[in-house]
Amino acid sequence: MPEPGGWRNRIDAELNRSDVKGLATRRAAFSGSRAFRSLHREHDLTVKYQAEKQRITASRAANMQTLSLNYSWTLRGVDDLLRPRAGHLVNLQLGGASKALLSTRSFVRAYGRGVYILPLGRADRVHLRAEAGVVKADGRDGIPAEFLFRAGGDQSIRGYAYQSLGVREGAAIVGARYLLAGTLEYQHDFSEQWGAAVFVDSGNATDRMASFKAVHGYGVGVRWNSPVGALNFDVARASVDHKLRFHFTISVRF
Repeated sequence: MPEPGGWRNRIDAELNRSDVKGLATRRAAFSGSRAFRSLHREHDLTVKYQAEKQRITASRAANMQTLSLNYSWTLRGVDDLLRPRAGHLVNLQLGGASKALLSTRSFVRAYGRGVYILPLGRADRVHLRAEAGVVKADGRDGIPAEFLFRAGGDQSIRGYAYQSLGVREGAAIVGARYLLAGTLEYQHDFSEQWGAAVFVDSGNATDRMASFKAVHGYGVGVRWNSPVGALNFDVARASVDHKLRFHFTISVRF
């Protein structure tokens, strides 16, 4: 229930099953959170227990559990929440778990992402987007998939399939302990409703920064300022396999 001043408390239960790029996961989770919401700032403090089973194609399943404490801070400073044409958005996260407290492995996780929109006259703007993450641990075994990093897809590096960039383990792509990614995008408005964009996305996810190698996606897109926000239709070409892929997002890629 909301409290005076914008704070609220929540209790959640979750059952989730996914199979992405050869990594199948089943997760059951319970969490309690205290959160603050306003037009410009958000604070979230969450305690979460989860049990997860992971199976990589044709291999034995691995069971793990984690009791984690996580904090998330978000800052918005844009001229329009639905169709921003200038301003910035920032999200920073810090969390972790201890093997001494109901967790298979101890780890500390830090993550941040941000967007800066620079207007160039009345009809043009540049979008700069950056994303970085690190998980400090002895290894990634025993860490649930949601605390590790994979890249690729509509909200990540366009030109690549969803979460197709990470650590290759057999025929599967699994989460990594390091993430770096960024976007440079130029947008031009032809009218109040329609515009176009050219962009390049770059980055990757890896388990060792010494072996980090960025991949790139290049493309063009159409922008439509609909009543529910900005709709983005993009086509991008990957620098690795040279395939063209189509992407669709709603509002700013954050």
